[in-house]
Amino acid sequence: MNKFSIEFLLNVSKKQMEKDSCYGSIQIGSFQENFLSSLSFWSMQDYEIHWKKALQRIVSGYKSSCLITSMYDPTRANFIEWWPICRVENLLYFQDGILLLDSIKIPFDISDPFQYVPEREIYTEQGEKISEWIVTVEDVENFLCDLNAR
Repeated sequence: MNKFSIEFLLNVSKKQMEKDSCYGSIQIGSFQENFLSSLSFWSMQDYEIHWKKALQRIVSGYKSSCLITSMYDPTRANFIEWWPICRVENLLYFQDGILLLDSIKIPFDISDPFQYVPEREIYTEQGEKISEWIVTVEDVENFLCDLNAR
């Protein structure tokens, strides 16, 4: 059993696709969560290409990356749903988040969403612990190997 995965739930998504969205699932260690991805701007294939690029980026040694799970037209949208990833040695820290597009200093560049990943913070401004999920680089490498074998 993989300790990490991200994929669309095709048996559920086919019905939902008519409504311009589809369901996906992310597993990070023992944590698993379903999400709803908008298909108004990106196709399922666009998401999958992005996820693979983002995961290859983080396992190749970059200190940060992100998995976008719901992308909208950045020229008209207020936000994007994503999972920022921070690498610390051999561990990958994932945080579930929303990128508020009016909070970034330069217009969102769809070809390089990684530049908007903020520094990893462990506590909120109020001092509360931010939820994070952790897997090893090897866990993500194993997922990518399985993905390439399909």
